[in-house]
Amino acid sequence: MATPLSVRLRAGGDQPPHADVAARAARGAHGGQRRPVVAVRATAREHNGLPVDGYAHEAEPWAPEYFGELAQVRHEPDFFLGAVPQDFRGRFINVEGGVRRSYQPEDPELTVWYFGGSTMFGIGQRDDHTIPSVVARLAEEDGVALRSVNVGVSSFVNWQETELLTQMLTRLAPPDLVVFYDGSNDTGLGWERIERGLLEEDGIFRMAVSETDREQLARLPRTPDSELPAPEDRLDLNVELVARQYRRGVSLARRLCASYGVPVLHFWQPQPFAKVPSPADDELWRRVGFDPAMLPAARRVYDEARRAAGVDPIDLSRVLDDVEVPVFFDGSHTNELGARLVAEAMYEHLRPVLVEARAGGGATAARGSTRGGRR
Repeated sequence: MATPLSVRLRAGGDQPPHADVAARAARGAHGGQRRPVVAVRATAREHNGLPVDGYAHEAEPWAPEYFGELAQVRHEPDFFLGAVPQDFRGRFINVEGGVRRSYQPEDPELTVWYFGGSTMFGIGQRDDHTIPSVVARLAEEDGVALRSVNVGVSSFVNWQETELLTQMLTRLAPPDLVVFYDGSNDTGLGWERIERGLLEEDGIFRMAVSETDREQLARLPRTPDSELPAPEDRLDLNVELVARQYRRGVSLARRLCASYGVPVLHFWQPQPFAKVPSPADDELWRRVGFDPAMLPAARRVYDEARRAAGVDPIDLSRVLDDVEVPVFFDGSHTNELGARLVAEAMYEHLRPVLVEARAGGGATAARGSTRGGRR
């Protein structure tokens, strides 16, 4: 699992050209030309140490080839964001300019930007079956043609996504709607901070994803073990750490979007360690080494972090509770069924905003294309 890195943000100067992630296509991180990584056909028996088999993939015969392709996706350093995906061309996964390909109908009239971690990027789903792609299909059924711009990045927490939003809004024409999808990485980061004694109240933290990040982490001041709370008190500390940083990110994104006249919705995602268990989850607990007796405590932390933040994200954390078949295949990611169910629940909240934007004429048709869609 990645480790957290404290990032102190300093004002001053324009951002370097490579900070424009959404326009990164055909350009390397430091300028010049970069060819995309082209996938070679391969199969995988494991993903992150867990078997790729019939569990949660019973109706997905393409899964071994998908995870074989996913293993070839690479990330490159980014000065502000940590790391972003390189351009990639494959059968199941395509990324250009930091944007995961999504389903796109003909002549889109509205544009939606989607921010999140690997669950928004769509680990476990093919391009046309990620959450943004399913939302686009649902909107199409309602007669609304969406261009979905999926800039989810593995390991991102909400603050990094807000930084990416800042970069995109200051370089691209604004969209008709902005969507954030968070919770799992943010709470995981809270536990990592406690384990490493990184309890600075006003610091901004993210996951360390490179050896350079880990070297910087080792130089950070930490709270001695002797001063850490007792183990029984660390649940409340996790809630406090998660809520504080998430509150700052959400509040900043809302003010930023308001200044551009763009509506923004924040969603709190489902998480397997915070769900109501079903017999279908028994094999998941065995695979990840989790004691289901810990579920009540884990669920309390996850729910209280959302509430303590005081910014009222739309709560989707119970969307997958009543599903009688496996949907999670590891500690955070779902199969395509899980993504579809989440997207359907999300769309219920997006629909009225999209209808209002469409009634106002939308901005997409008048300003041309944003990279990332597919016809």
